[in-house]
Amino acid sequence: MKKILVVSNYGRIGGAGVSLYHIAKAFVAMADQYDVVVYIPADPPCMADWLEKNGIKVYRASSTPTILSHYSGCDQPILSMSSINNLMKLRTKRGWEEIKIAIERIEPDIIAVNSMTLCWLGPLIKKMKKKLVCFHRETYAKGMLGVRTCYIKNRLANDFDLVIFISQYDLEKTGPLRGKAAVITDKVEFDEYPIGNKEDLRKGLGLRADAHIICYLGGISRLKGAHLAVKALAKLKDRNSRLLFLQFGIEKRLRYFRDCSTIRQKLKFILGFDYEANLLRLIDEYNLWDRIDFVPTVFEPARYIGASDVVVFPSTSPHQARPVFEAGAARRPVIITEFPNTMEYTVNMFNCLTFRDGDADGLAKMLELLKSDKTLYASLAENNFLNAKTTHDFRNLPKELHALFQHL
Repeated sequence: MKKILVVSNYGRIGGAGVSLYHIAKAFVAMADQYDVVVYIPADPPCMADWLEKNGIKVYRASSTPTILSHYSGCDQPILSMSSINNLMKLRTKRGWEEIKIAIERIEPDIIAVNSMTLCWLGPLIKKMKKKLVCFHRETYAKGMLGVRTCYIKNRLANDFDLVIFISQYDLEKTGPLRGKAAVITDKVEFDEYPIGNKEDLRKGLGLRADAHIICYLGGISRLKGAHLAVKALAKLKDRNSRLLFLQFGIEKRLRYFRDCSTIRQKLKFILGFDYEANLLRLIDEYNLWDRIDFVPTVFEPARYIGASDVVVFPSTSPHQARPVFEAGAARRPVIITEFPNTMEYTVNMFNCLTFRDGDADGLAKMLELLKSDKTLYASLAENNFLNAKTTHDFRNLPKELHALFQHL
């Protein structure tokens, strides 16, 4: 039996968290061959609690490992305060001592980091003579000088025995690696996605039965394009169309200066950098309060996707987007921003519709097209389901992992 320690730096449940859960669950399904423990920050506790609730062993760390922020979902300029702060932490190897203690206690045969942002751990773990794996979940950010990208690729090439990418695109962008490189796509558990009566699902979730519901899954972030979803909704002629905002549990009202509790929040608000405040102002400007539903943190969004008519993911930065195949699992069409990164599993007018980055008018037109063309709607939904079933079915994950880990 091989003992595996998976190191994660994020205590919240997001796309990477769901992927981590699936990896751990797949190893648990092979309990006669693998013993897996997930190292994860204790604060916030939501991810650790969720893993333990599902029978996965957890090592709760008192500190959060430092990351090298350089991926498209969080593109921090190299001279930003956040990047400089992280680089200072990396100089002192902040977070390493507790990880080292966990390694000494658990004595794993294989250590896997759950993000390429933890690649800096490579030479430290290598000295402990452990097999080392990286789950490379991110698309590289462009960056200003390319220094961080070169550093990450160098660490992956020299320190890791295996690097697992979620797309062939990202593997090719990394270039040659001395260790083994492979692609294992992110997964979805099809049994969780209801194919039943949409009206019944809506009734159970408190959603309007007669509305045309557009599901947005990206979180309240400019990078995920929340503002584009709002602008597109405002342009729709059909006033019966509604926007379902998942992972947004705040009051439906404008944000004011008095709502800011810290100096940083107050400065962001005054300078116009408070994205949530700006988004709420946009909703108010278009008078859309009665056409948008806010839903707080949802660990398992399957029912909401099944209760919706269409899923949108209008990101302003390249992502290997989970909403594409999550929509597919529920037999729903998806509309996404057109990026070369996502073309590996998406084909416009076949299993999705695409629009140009930042084009709210284009997104609105795609929504109108899907609502009016029932034949296209049905075709996209079915093809998206078949695509997701072929490339993202969780049931294939244990054998895919075993094919790689048995040789380490």
